[in-house]
Amino acid sequence: MMKTLRRFFVLFVIAVAFGPNTSYAHEVQPVVVDITLNQHQANLDLALNVEVVLAGIDASITQDTNDSAAADQYDELRRLDANALAQLITARDAVILDMVQLSSGDQRLQLSITDITIERDVDLNLPRQSRLSLSAKLPPGVSPVTLGLATSLGAFVIRQQDEHLNPNELYTDYIAAGQTSLPIPRGDRLERTNLSIFGQYIQSGIAHIIPKGLDHIIFIMGLFFFSPRWRPLLVQVTIFTLAHSCTLALATLGWVKVSATVVEPLIALSIVWIGVENIIRPKIGAARLAVIFTFGLLHGLGFAFVLGEVGLAGSAFAISLVGFNIGVEIGQLLVLMPCVLLGFFFRSHQRYHQRVEIPASMLIALTGFYWFIERVFLS
Repeated sequence: MMKTLRRFFVLFVIAVAFGPNTSYAHEVQPVVVDITLNQHQANLDLALNVEVVLAGIDASITQDTNDSAAADQYDELRRLDANALAQLITARDAVILDMVQLSSGDQRLQLSITDITIERDVDLNLPRQSRLSLSAKLPPGVSPVTLGLATSLGAFVIRQQDEHLNPNELYTDYIAAGQTSLPIPRGDRLERTNLSIFGQYIQSGIAHIIPKGLDHIIFIMGLFFFSPRWRPLLVQVTIFTLAHSCTLALATLGWVKVSATVVEPLIALSIVWIGVENIIRPKIGAARLAVIFTFGLLHGLGFAFVLGEVGLAGSAFAISLVGFNIGVEIGQLLVLMPCVLLGFFFRSHQRYHQRVEIPASMLIALTGFYWFIERVFLS
């Protein structure tokens, strides 16, 4: 018993030492671009964490600003008031505009910033959203418009806006870092195949597991360390998948609404529970499967928040929702496949529970507890 407690203490120190830093802990969110086109002008409305841009943080490879070498500079920018930050944006507008490539045909368009809106009175421990309004004159003709952002801005969401067209039929897309949008026609909707929409949302679902779904990955690892044999793992993952698929659909449809301030701490506690249960009740049964199903419902709500950032493809709502969910499952499989292969080496070990499952599950539980404290008391 004392040996187990000593091991628990050592792992707790490791989790604290190498766990996420909560001071100014800001997750890097994708830029969201609303684009409106007519025959003569293009208007862009960018919602972004502009401090990430000004600090020179590469959002394509950074999930949290604390992980960047420019973290201190980011924190200094974050402490600026709204007016000071707006002045800095104006002073560095050329740098920002150079990162936005709007083209009509083969011609790159000259953009200018027409308005800056900075979110005010935001807790320093939370990211601050800024909105930049940009405009450009379109050349004569009917050439469609494409949009690309600098790779360092990371992936972005583009949403076509047009008061004269059915909003459910307008172009919405999740664009990977360094890529450009499809050509958007002026004053008309973009015709897209269901297959292209399906593929786009599969890609988005994968991306929100690897690398963005760290808490989901840790939970899945908790299921794996319960037993390295594939049958118990398959049963648990199937139950978990069914549950989070249900709440993802219900929340995306707007039939279930729960605040992220409630869901995110509960997801952290689900990780704690799974880690502890691996240690004290290492047998699969109805009670464990019921717990996994319940926690799957919570994780589905978490995915719904993520999907809310990306949006759904209007009239292809069902296709995009199914595609996103399939992408999530592919991401899960990519996480589990190397684990299952390693399990072949562990499953016959007589002391697997003591030497592998207990320390790994302790670390998983401590990580979840750390996140719970962070999300409840330090955010």
